[in-house]
Parts: sequence; C-alpha cells; structure tokens
Amino acid sequence: MMIVFVIALAAICVYKIKFSSFHDDYMSIPATNSIKGIFAVIILFSHLRSYITLTPNLGNKIFIIFLNILGQLMVTMFFFYSGFGIMESWRNKENYYKGFLRKRVLKTLVHFDIAVLLFLMVGLLIGKTYPWQNYAFCWIGWESIGNSNWFIFVILILYVVTFISMKLATLKKGKEQVVLIISVCLMSVVLWVTLFFTKSSIWCNTLLCYPIGMLYSLIKSKIDDIVQSNKYIYYFLLAITSVVFGALYLMRGNVVVYSVMACAFVVLVTLITIKVQLNNKVLRWLGKYAFSIYILQRLPMILLKHLGLAENLWLFSTVSIAATLFVAFAYQKCTDLVDKRLFN
Repeated sequence: MMIVFVIALAAICVYKIKFSSFHDDYMSIPATNSIKGIFAVIILFSHLRSYITLTPNLGNKIFIIFLNILGQLMVTMFFFYSGFGIMESWRNKENYYKGFLRKRVLKTLVHFDIAVLLFLMVGLLIGKTYPWQNYAFCWIGWESIGNSNWFIFVILILYVVTFISMKLATLKKGKEQVVLIISVCLMSVVLWVTLFFTKSSIWCNTLLCYPIGMLYSLIKSKIDDIVQSNKYIYYFLLAITSVVFGALYLMRGNVVVYSVMACAFVVLVTLITIKVQLNNKVLRWLGKYAFSIYILQRLPMILLKHLGLAENLWLFSTVSIAATLFVAFAYQKCTDLVDKRLFN
C-alpha cells in the first residue's frame, strides 16, 4: 500500500521536531531546506502515481486523497522561499543585481538543460519520440520530452522579471524596495494572465507565491517583533490565516481563488514554522537536493516502466525513489563542478 511511503515521510518529519514560543531561524537556509525537502518528496510521490496502477484498497485510497488534497500547493513553498531569498540578497548584498542574470537565470537554465539532455538520451534509448516543437522548446521548459518542465519555465521568467524590476528600482533612490515589489507584482500578474491563456491553470495558479515571498522579506522583522511581544496576536494571525485558507480551499474551483488560496497557504505554513521546527539531517539533505530531485525524478520512472517493472508496485516505487535520490546526488555533484568552471 502506497500509504506506507506517506507514513515513512511523516515519521521523518517528526524526528527531532521542536516546539518553541519562537524559532528565530525559521527562515534560515537549513530550516527552509527542511520544508522544501518535505514537499520535494511529496512531489515525487505525486509523479510516481502517474506511472503505476493503484489497486482500490484503503491505504492506496488514502494516499490518493492525500495527494489530491494538496494538489498544486505542494510547489508553493518553492516559489515563496525563492522570492524571499532573492529579496534578502538584494537588500543585503551591494549591487546584487549585477550578477543576477548569470548566477540566477543562466545557472538555473544550464542545470535544467543538463537534465533535459539526460531525458533526450533516455528517450532515444527507449525509442520514445515527441513532436518537433517539444525538441525545439524543451530547453527553456516551454515544452517537455518526458521531464517536468512548467515550474522551471515559470521560475526562469520570474527571475527575468525580478532582474528588470531591480534595474527599475535603482532609478528611484530612496524608494528602491517599493519600486521593486510593485514592479515584480505587476509583471507577475501579467505573467499569470499570459500563462492562463496560452497554457493552463497549472502553469499560473501558484506563481504569485513568489512576490509574496519577496514581500515577506520586507515585513519579517515586524512579524517577528509581534510574535515575540504578544503570543495572542500570533494565535490570532494563525487563526485568521487558517480560516481564510479553509474558506478559499472550499471555493478553489476558480483559478483566481486558487491563486489567492496558494498565497494564504504559504503564509500559514510560515506562521506554523515560527513555532514548530521540522529540522533534521534527513530533511535538510532532501531540501539541499530538492531541485535535482524535482527535475530528475521522472527519469528512473520512465526507464523502469519501459523495462516492465511498473506492474510490481512495491518494486517499482521503492527502486524509483532510491534511484531518484542517488541520481539527484550524483547530478548535483556534477553541476557543482560545472558551476566552478562557469559561474565562480
């Protein structure tokens, strides 16, 4: 039963869990990596489901319900933390925007294209073909050749949007932060509309979590002061956010509502992490390799299904997960070497 994998993930999450009146490092890289690690594995489970046929037993039904409840929300924290991290860097590093295109946009694209090349080789190996448009536009994530692509395309465009906004912000001395946030928000909305009409709701219904992450960087110190000074205000904020999220979730059939709900979700998770720390070596490791896990996880699944192992649910699932983690580790070691050559 696939529910066993969810139980295993839950057990990892509660390992060394810490409760406190306030965790001052809840937005640190180790802490956010832990949360990213959780959602990276959940995304792996979600993609795994599309390669196997689940028997209708209770455990598998719970597994499916769990994934269906989360839906696209499983990618929201990646957008949120990315926006937060970029805003923090821009605020604290002088002339951060000058190396942004090379170290953020180009670096992400190179990493992605290395993975795409692997999918291309596997496709050729097993005789899988796609329309010419897929081969032409798979390198920027607009199309796919079996790989996960939409998130990478969206995050790359958001990076470009951020760079343009940074350039605009430098023209307004004393109002840089305001200009940057407003510009990113406006262009993110334009991107949202464009993707909705050219692709599908999946491509756009979570991307607004990125500017929310940038905004949170600006107000984090105020939120922290409030939480530490008055616990009742914290619980009020937590309750209000929970109610808003719950109400929006019930109306999530509308893509606009879903987008707002996604923003409420990242705020809710962030408020929870202020008090509850899910931070251990396993989760931090998974979070460190989250990008690699995301873009490579379909590779073992494609190969194993081609070999006819998808009929054996346990073998297919276990080997797919283990192989994904191993390949992600090896791939990141290789891209680290590439980075030393190209981006240092």
